[in-house]
Amino acid sequence: EKRYVSFTLKRSGAFVFMEVSNYYDGDGKVYVGMKTSKADGVMHGYGIKNMRRIVEKYGGEFSVRAENGAFYVTVLIPLPPVKK
Repeated sequence: EKRYVSFTLKRSGAFVFMEVSNYYDGDGKVYVGMKTSKADGVMHGYGIKNMRRIVEKYGGEFSVRAENGAFYVTVLIPLPPVKK
């Protein structure tokens, strides 16, 4: 089985960086709004469009890509200013 999920979360300066990757045996054409490859597409996840909408609501950047047999979702969100 070629199954794995990788999750990275870290602070980088005034930003939070998150990347999730998963095995992907597709054609490499990935985009926001793509449909699930699962047979029962109704019962899977929140959806890439909703994730992007939430990230952008908080002033962040959101991207998806596929390469080397993996699917990547990358998020960069600015941290709110520290109140003193």
